[in-house]
Amino acid sequence: MKKKKESKQLTPHVVIFVEGDTDEILFSRLVAYYRNVSTTPIHSCEVQNMKGVSRYASSKFVGKLDADIIPKAERKGMKVYGVCCSYDTDVFEDDESPVVDWSKLKKSIMRLGIEEFCTVEVKSAIEDWLLDDLEGLCAFLKQKEVPKSLKGSNGYAKLLNLFKRSGKVYAKGTSVEDFIDCLSIEKIRNRRKAALSELERILNVTIRD
Repeated sequence: MKKKKESKQLTPHVVIFVEGDTDEILFSRLVAYYRNVSTTPIHSCEVQNMKGVSRYASSKFVGKLDADIIPKAERKGMKVYGVCCSYDTDVFEDDESPVVDWSKLKKSIMRLGIEEFCTVEVKSAIEDWLLDDLEGLCAFLKQKEVPKSLKGSNGYAKLLNLFKRSGKVYAKGTSVEDFIDCLSIEKIRNRRKAALSELERILNVTIRD
């Protein structure tokens, strides 16, 4: 009698969706940091750039997850076990009708057989997180003194003014690659630990603080 072929167990995989290019760069570095410092092996994961927060509300988002991302993972021997959606909160702060209904989106995602879902609230924008390592930014800009305060109504405006002091221009997106390695991801993670706690749980990250 032939033995039944054992079904191969799929490796847990987590998809981290982010709002834009700057977020993609920072979260990719964050994942690399987790891999280096976690005392437990973190799950396989990927960072997907949404190119705009409004796309979370589109039916195409769940459709892409179902028809493209999940099958691709399975062909590589992985199961999409968790989904994380990161977004800048500034878009939602003054909006009476939220751009995205996260509760509804979670239900749609869980119907695909995905076990874990979480959001990461980037307050108020990704530039605020970059400014968590002001010393690193000033070192990149060759500013001898770290300012005690920055001009600007939000993180983006503050970063613009900080760069302007050195005769440089800050631009969202891939230009962040120029200075991201000058920043302490550990410092940013520690200051945003509460916002990242659910993502770290889903990724199986263990850091001894």
